[in-house]
Amino acid sequence: MRIINLTDHIVTIEDGDIRKVYFPSGSIARSRMKRVVIGKVDGVKVCQIIWEPAKGLPAMSNGTYYIVSQIVFDSSDREDLLAPDTTRGSVVKHEDNTVAVKFFKSHAGFAKRGEK
Repeated sequence: MRIINLTDHIVTIEDGDIRKVYFPSGSIARSRMKRVVIGKVDGVKVCQIIWEPAKGLPAMSNGTYYIVSQIVFDSSDREDLLAPDTTRGSVVKHEDNTVAVKFFKSHAGFAKRGEK
């Protein structure tokens, strides 16, 4: 199994005795959003976020996973994408600075591909 970091940040996973560090691969996957105003509520604009397809994602490859940013993750439902889980309970802090996360998150299809 290969895990390729398609962000421009070092990604660190820490959970108990496990510590994994994933360095940027040099390739970066990116996506952009478009905000479309779809109406108003009490005079406040309501918008819909539309994600453009991600650029820089390699083709899916058996046994390979790609670490991507939250934005790229949200723009795709590919089961080979991983993103750092930054929700409460996953973030590892040291002196109020985030230094790692405990988990990756993925889309539902991951269960068919991932380790148990």
